[in-house]
This record gives sequence, C-alpha cells and structure tokens, in this order.
Amino acid sequence: MKKSARFFIFLAAFLAALAVCFTNAKKINADIFSLVNFENSIEQTALKSMLDSASNEFLLASNSPEFLEKSENLATQSGIFEEFAAKQDVNLTSYLTQLNALKIALLNEQTYELLVKDKNEFFKQSAQNLFNQFAFKPLNAKDDFFALSSHMSLDGSKISLNLSNLMLEAAHEGGKFYFVKARLKPDYEPRNLIKFYENVREMAAGDAVQAYASCGALYGAYGKAGGDKESAVMSAVSLSFCAIFLLLAFKNLRIFCVVFVAIFGFACGLAASLLIYESLSVMVVVIGTSLVGLMFDFALHWLGKNQNAPVAAASVRPMLKIFLLG
Repeated sequence: MKKSARFFIFLAAFLAALAVCFTNAKKINADIFSLVNFENSIEQTALKSMLDSASNEFLLASNSPEFLEKSENLATQSGIFEEFAAKQDVNLTSYLTQLNALKIALLNEQTYELLVKDKNEFFKQSAQNLFNQFAFKPLNAKDDFFALSSHMSLDGSKISLNLSNLMLEAAHEGGKFYFVKARLKPDYEPRNLIKFYENVREMAAGDAVQAYASCGALYGAYGKAGGDKESAVMSAVSLSFCAIFLLLAFKNLRIFCVVFVAIFGFACGLAASLLIYESLSVMVVVIGTSLVGLMFDFALHWLGKNQNAPVAAASVRPMLKIFLLG
C-alpha cells in the first residue's frame, strides 16, 4: 500500500473519531457522584437535587439594609442570578392575619409574667406605647389595642422577618445584620461570579459597612481560577523541559511529529468509549489521558533504538513485546 493511501486512511479514521467525540460529548458526565453505586434511582435523584440546590445558593449579609438594596442593582447587572431580592416577597395581609391570631400564643415570657403579676403596669405600658409613634407595632390599634404583637417571642429561629422593611434580620453582638438569600443561574459564568463578589467588596469598603458572603460556588470559582493558572504554568514548564530533552536526544525537529500519534490514539479511544457506553464519567477521561504516556513511551523507545539507522517496516515488531509487557 502506498504511503499516500495509508495517510488518507488514517486521516479519515481520525476525522471520523473527532466527529464521534463532538456529537457524543453530552455523554461525558461531570458529576463525580455518578460513580457511586446507589441502591435505587430515588437516592441518586435526591442527592443530585440537594447538591444542585446547595451549590447554586448565595448568601449575602450586611449591617446596612441600604447596602443590600444597592447590591441588588449589581446583581441585576451581572446577569448571573436567577433570584436576588433584598426585600422578601410576602403576602403581608395574610401574614398579619396569622400574626393577629397567634399574638397571645407567642407572648414572650417577660411580658406574660408582667401581665399575670401586675396587670395594671402592663396596661399602663400598653397605653404609653399606643401614643408612641416610635414603638414597634406590627398590627394596628384596631386589631391589637394592647400591642400584644410587640411582645412576641420567636426564639425558635435566630433570623426573623423585619416587617418595617420586609428584610431578613438577625441580632449579632449588639447590632443587627440583614440577609439576602439568592440563587445562581444554572449556566452562570464563574468569572462573572468572582467579579460580582469583588464589586460587592469594593462597594462595602466605599460605604464603610460590613458585608459577608457565603457560597459554595464562589469557593469553587476561586479554586478553578487558581487551578487553571497553576495548571497552565506547570504545563508550560513540563512541556518546555520535554521539548528540550527530545531535541537534545534526537537533534531533529521532526521528533515532535510523535505528538500526532498520541492525538490520534486518544481520539480513537475516546470515540470508541463514547460509542460503547451510554454515559462516561469525566474521571475516566482524565485517567485515560495518563495512557497517552504509553504511546509516547513506545514511539520514543522505537525511535531511540533505530537512531542513526535505516528504519524498516519490520523494525517495529521487536518492540511489540516490550510494549505489551509495559
């Protein structure tokens, strides 16, 4: 068979392998939990749903409600959030109706003891609060004449809803912090998430307020950015040393053509795997790249053995035993 015919046969096989890889790329599963053997599909679905929900949550806390409202504008401009609202969207009428029904049951212990031991003092304080425009009164005087709703105990949760601004708040070290619980879009860009977080930090520093963010995706975005940088540096250094050693050993630039052998072998192997299996874990692909070293090892050993000697077609046969043993 002529060399040109062999070349076109391998080229056609390579192009076919690339076509298979691109058309079946969706079969590659990036979920590491796909490697776990679940007893049934319900467990797998529940775990995936829980992880997806937790990974897309973004929590922002600040001691300034105005700052959170300004951060909502930044979130809208970033375009990475599916949901970001500083103020809670609640049915206030329904909430106050339930509050009116439960105001006696939710009395705190201090107010209850005062009402039992000294009801006159309690009524005196209630009368004063009735005319105090600065007193906290969730319900109007018609529904709550004695302002019982002002003495409710909701200690079951440290985070409560502030009815004056419809924001989530919590007391901390003598002060108050307000919260925004947001949700990221499924297809958000990690770099845009980092940019949003840095803009929030700059705005908090400019306004001289405290702001804290908690988000698993944010940690992952910083980890990915750092990992990509380290990987690029290590790859550049290792490839540079490999190129130098190959040039020193073979003293011929054509030695770098061996790269095409590895590319061809990896493309064919990945294409065959995608055709055989319904789903392929990304960890299998990563581990499979380590086998590329065997391709280089075999080719370089064969070339090294035949250096400065005519290369015959049969010269590869003695190397097959070594390759199979490896």
